[in-house]
Amino acid sequence: KTALVGLDGQLLGLGRGTYPKDLGADGRAEQDPRDWWGALAEAMRSLASELQGVDVLAVCAVGQGPTLVAVDEAARPVRPAITWQDRRAGAGGYGLLPRMAWLAREDPDGAARARWLLASWDAVGLWLTGAAVTTVQAHEAVPSPEALAAAGVTGDVIAPALAFGSRLGSLRQDAATALGLTAGIPVIAGVNDGAASMLGAGLREPGDAVDTGGTSGGIAIYA
Repeated sequence: KTALVGLDGQLLGLGRGTYPKDLGADGRAEQDPRDWWGALAEAMRSLASELQGVDVLAVCAVGQGPTLVAVDEAARPVRPAITWQDRRAGAGGYGLLPRMAWLAREDPDGAARARWLLASWDAVGLWLTGAAVTTVQAHEAVPSPEALAAAGVTGDVIAPALAFGSRLGSLRQDAATALGLTAGIPVIAGVNDGAASMLGAGLREPGDAVDTGGTSGGIAIYA
């Protein structure tokens, strides 16, 4: 989905694109990240009329999480993304780190070809700007060297931390052309879809709440 939002928070336009996913009885739930880029371009084309005459001040990508994307030095995916719905990590847990551990154990070739292991929104941010980061919220940090070692992952595949909401970089020319935007627009570091839904709903004060809906559902309460 793509959304055109005014400075006052008003939704000025909404675009959509589609992509397939690969589900299996073994708990597999994967997607080809290259399909995301095609869907983003499709969604932006559907916003073409709303963008006429609009001065786009910034771009920000949010994404489903925890979804793990492995990319090479040129930011090309080396294997399908392990999405938030994937259950193969089992008792290992739900976050990105258990997915990294599963990847290192079950697909060592894919893990070896990865320059970066990124969250979905950070992968899109990399394609937009060329900058690889691990965006973190105030209560988060990148995994410790000990945690990475236990997962069978080396620390050099984890991109440097950057607070979400910070400036990530500028929109690259090739990305701007694909999306129908102007190169050089500031790109803001994104966050996972759950946190983004709270921000989008305007939660500001303790006790504010929203029914996030979506595939997984849930109630979010600002505390």
